[in-house]
Amino acid sequence: MNVVDFIPTGKENRISFRLLQEATALHSQAELRRAINRARRDGEPICNDGDGYYRAESPGDLDRSIKRYNSRISKQIAAKKGLEKAKRKMEAT
Repeated sequence: MNVVDFIPTGKENRISFRLLQEATALHSQAELRRAINRARRDGEPICNDGDGYYRAESPGDLDRSIKRYNSRISKQIAAKKGLEKAKRKMEAT
């Protein structure tokens, strides 16, 4: 089973995570997310706009998804820095 086969092309045809779970029979959320990420790493143009998954029709679709990823990455880096700061404080006491 290839998760890409269940993801439609075009934002107007997007499929929700829940419906994608049902269609693929991957009932574990983590397993489905891993399958989607594996497909992306393999070069599949899978986008997620927060309302569902779809295959990109244009470079603009991918640009929007890349922007979403960059935002998440920035927030994760900020959280990591906060944890490192907390660790330094603990180690100093």
